Amino acid sequence: MIKKILSIFYINILISSIAINVTSCSTNQYDNKIWEIVPGFLHDKSYNQAIYSGAINHLRSMNNNKIPSYYQLSKYTTKDFINAYLTASYYKAEYALLPGFNQVNNLKYACRYIAKNIFYGGYIPGQNYNTRNDRSISNKQYKNLVAINFSYQISGFYAGLYACSYLSNLSNRTIGTFGGVNSPLGVDNYMIGFLMAAAYWNYTISSGTLNRKAELDTLCSFLHPNTKAKIVKLNSFQGQINNDGSMKLNDSFNWFSGSFLVGHATTISEKIIESNANVIFPVAGIQIQDTLSVIKRLNAPIKLVGVDTDQYPIYGKYILCSAVSDLVKATEYILKDNNFNQNKGKTIVTDFTKYNWSKVVSPLHPQFASKIMDDNKGFQVFNQKFYNFYNNNIKYNYSWKEIINILNKNNIVQTIENS
Repeated sequence: MIKKILSIFYINILISSIAINVTSCSTNQYDNKIWEIVPGFLHDKSYNQAIYSGAINHLRSMNNNKIPSYYQLSKYTTKDFINAYLTASYYKAEYALLPGFNQVNNLKYACRYIAKNIFYGGYIPGQNYNTRNDRSISNKQYKNLVAINFSYQISGFYAGLYACSYLSNLSNRTIGTFGGVNSPLGVDNYMIGFLMAAAYWNYTISSGTLNRKAELDTLCSFLHPNTKAKIVKLNSFQGQINNDGSMKLNDSFNWFSGSFLVGHATTISEKIIESNANVIFPVAGIQIQDTLSVIKRLNAPIKLVGVDTDQYPIYGKYILCSAVSDLVKATEYILKDNNFNQNKGKTIVTDFTKYNWSKVVSPLHPQFASKIMDDNKGFQVFNQKFYNFYNNNIKYNYSWKEIINILNKNNIVQTIENS
């Protein structure tokens, strides 16, 4: 009884400060059944905004012309998250859309206050890839939660093949990638997929199997007619990808800027560019602007690979392609019909079948994306083998150093090919 009185007292204090803390409220413009709880900014032209677009599409499919409500957090303490969840609850939210790995430790509070919760970018606490469909694995406090874990290594691999195809027409064929902060279920997966694509590319060229190399030549022809696949390199700051596909990656500090804040990725961008990279994959959100600033300052002929959503409409000619997670379709799916109830207590993991939401996009060469994802050729078969190998051998709590050790061991591409 005392706890209930304190909870009511706390909510009354909270509601008195909503005008300061929350961006949207119960006006006629907003549909309060759906709330997105946003660490950072909603209109980021990336992850958060894509989820919101999916929610808008769902409302339109229901002939509802309102837009979802949202709460933007500038601080990420447990108290701040609880405030956000209680605010949505006060306005009778039915669904909470929860992007960002920094929500994972607060999901139990969202589940306590809101009827239906959708977490993007990880597993339900207690679950993993092998137990994602077992509701009994997760604590009962998460029974009204669905998690969507995107297999970023799939889209990272596709983007890597795109980069290799583009580079085959150049004399300098060198790649680089970096992340903001080490995140085993997110940032790391994108980077590993990108690196694995280059290793697979070199291995295939060097293996002497003509029909397999011909598949890579076909990919190149979509970008540059009559161009043959050629060996690519990793920039010297980050290590080596050898002609046979084996890797020798350098220490972990060479791979992360240390944050996702603008201005913090200038140094690592400079080092990668100084090491001769001419396609770079920044997996660091808005820090792509830091890399772009260095490119412009040096007037360097370098292309960038976007992340999460199609970045070409934002940065134009500097974007070669984007490794994307189809957050819009994922959100539309889980809000539709009875899909939430059928999946509650489970983690949906994107793959190559029903939940095929990991892609590469390029407005300049849309036929490439269609070819690489729909054609069941060698590169598609390998990506599926790589996906299975990753899920079986790289655990969610591995450090980047532990991951490097796995990638550097023997010839990882050959190991996966023979699996």
